[in-house]
Amino acid sequence: MVWGCYELAMLLQFFRQIPSDRRVGILTLYNLGNSAAMVLLGQSLGHSSWKWFGGTRDAYLSVFVGSSLLRLVAMFPMPGRRVAVHSTRLAPNSWISRTVAVRQWLEP
Repeated sequence: MVWGCYELAMLLQFFRQIPSDRRVGILTLYNLGNSAAMVLLGQSLGHSSWKWFGGTRDAYLSVFVGSSLLRLVAMFPMPGRRVAVHSTRLAPNSWISRTVAVRQWLEP
């Protein structure tokens, strides 16, 4: 569930940050590069790490936790991270306040 939320957040940030006239081309190149990296580099590193840890269930969990921590660490040097986090936090609050206001207006 956490990975699904992460993927959705990244997709929404892409749609928000990329100009609409260049969105299709940029997202196509991004998805190509991301998929190639996952298949070629991710599979190779994951399999090598799993074998190095012994190839057991515990080794799989170790690789999973390690990759999760590396993704978390990779977020810190992102440029514009604070602005993106702040604007992302404001979006649900704005939606909730609009929804509550409409419901109050509709109720007799």
